[in-house]
Amino acid sequence: MGLQTLTRRSIPAWLWCVGVGIVFIGLAWQYQRAVPLGEGPDEPGHMRYVLFLAGERRLPIQRQPYATSDVPGEGHQPPLAYLLAAPTAAWLAPAQRTLALTSNPRFTWSGGDQAAAFMRGSNQYPPRQDEMRAWQLARLLGIPLGVLTLVGVWGSARLLSPHDHWFALLATMLVATLPQFLFMSALVTNDTLLTTLSAVLLWVCLALLNGGPQSPRSTHLIIVAGVLCALALLTKQSALLLLPLVAAVVWIVGGLRGVGWWAAITAGGAGWWYLRNVWLYGDLFGLQSFRESYTTAPMQWTEPAAWGAAIGQLFRSTWALFGWVNLPAPAWVYALYIGVVLLAAIMGGCAGIRGQGAGREMYGSGTRRWYLWLPVLALPLLALLWLFSFAAVAGVVAWQGRLLFPALAAGALLLAGGLRALPVRVLVPLLAVLIGVAAWLPHSIIGPAYQWYTLPPAQAQQQRGQPTYARFAAAWEQGVELHGWELDPAVPRAGDDLHLRLTWHALEPVPRDWTVFIHLVERGDGDTIVAQSNSRPQQGQFPTTLWTAGDWLRDTHTIALPATLAPATYTVRVGLYRPRQSDPRRGTRQAVWAADGQPLGTYTDVGTVQVR
Repeated sequence: MGLQTLTRRSIPAWLWCVGVGIVFIGLAWQYQRAVPLGEGPDEPGHMRYVLFLAGERRLPIQRQPYATSDVPGEGHQPPLAYLLAAPTAAWLAPAQRTLALTSNPRFTWSGGDQAAAFMRGSNQYPPRQDEMRAWQLARLLGIPLGVLTLVGVWGSARLLSPHDHWFALLATMLVATLPQFLFMSALVTNDTLLTTLSAVLLWVCLALLNGGPQSPRSTHLIIVAGVLCALALLTKQSALLLLPLVAAVVWIVGGLRGVGWWAAITAGGAGWWYLRNVWLYGDLFGLQSFRESYTTAPMQWTEPAAWGAAIGQLFRSTWALFGWVNLPAPAWVYALYIGVVLLAAIMGGCAGIRGQGAGREMYGSGTRRWYLWLPVLALPLLALLWLFSFAAVAGVVAWQGRLLFPALAAGALLLAGGLRALPVRVLVPLLAVLIGVAAWLPHSIIGPAYQWYTLPPAQAQQQRGQPTYARFAAAWEQGVELHGWELDPAVPRAGDDLHLRLTWHALEPVPRDWTVFIHLVERGDGDTIVAQSNSRPQQGQFPTTLWTAGDWLRDTHTIALPATLAPATYTVRVGLYRPRQSDPRRGTRQAVWAADGQPLGTYTDVGTVQVR
């Protein structure tokens, strides 16, 4: 039995849909694990919106300057996506409804060489602190929303080609294996919900056209379309691009009366939010706050180089551009997707001319189903029109593929319509390749791009070496704690390099850049320093100013023992200081406190070492 026959006769259509859903869930879970918290476009702002709703139980208000707003950067957004996520954070104590994040000065947008926008704190290791656990729970909502998106694509495909299971399978698999869609499904964002609502709304529009004016279900579908449009407008303002398409379809099926019902339901469901904007800010969309938050370098519309950069970024970020639009996939990945698009265009064109493949049923000779493709063709055009208008308002930041995702279902259907002209023996390996690429990217590109300088709390305490305690802080600060030390080699010889590993714990953010001094001291009158090391934590890669409250880290310092050092027992002394420019070995030292709160001076003696 061939694959084509197996598809049509042996496996029910719903089972194919379930299989695609399982593939998506498996891939989406890998992206959930690989993408660190906060490493997606505007995700911290979206999560702060969720925390605000969970704690304040009211809608945020934007103020001028925007930094004083309730939710700077994202509070102008309609609230639906955040209301859905708010229960994931409602259980947090009031003091926990904040995000402890430390910006990374080496972030590429700041002129650095690292993909991470934020440092990876110990609070992000499993089991996470409560606020980070709530963040991860809010992220999990992207998986069921992604599944619902696949259902919308599947339903649309079944209307376009009722008897061709391979067409529906292709369309849904193109979405389920799209790396950028999987990446966005791993974030706290309103883009995922809008993509879902758009996919389902396209399905409803096709169902309206398929049934026609005489269908007894048309009235119910018009009501559903109104509800979905209202929900979309309460999710993101870019949902406005959906309205012309839905209005045209409703008018064709239900006439002026149908449009009236649809418009009344849409306006009644979502109009209050935009009237609120008029009341508070004087315009429907709160554009003043938006411009302060998001306006970047203006698009140079007459410059060919600007167009080349914009189209290049738009293409990459539609398929696989991760992080804050700063972590690209390898070039061969983009070449693969260019090949898929070109192949679909060529095969679809040939199939349409000859009436073969999917074209035979959908728009070939003897059928009148071509009109169902009109909404599928119109939706990407409307999305592009919206993108151009957004670029005119916000500048070059607008050229991001996720902003086209309201048309993701339509794009997948168009690609599948072309690829369906390929033989099944070619489609199966192609789908296998797409699944493999989607599974490979989070482990080989996304995960390794983010460096972790900290340790999980349990691991740090278990591997701290010799226990000790000292707290380094001014009298009014909590500061940082030293919890353990370890020597390698444990019994060194004169002339050896002695490695001292310290285990630190930050009780709060550290506002100053401290240098660690290590002294090997011969006790006696005056305490003679026989060897020393002065260096910032982790060779300067993780200075104290980047420590987040709750961080645990292991910090190794090397002490060169003089070859003439006499065999004896020496004291290991540790302290923090800020070097002077004139003499880096001297400077201001940090005060040190014992566990009972008694002052120890400006250093702590952690133990001794026997030099042979």
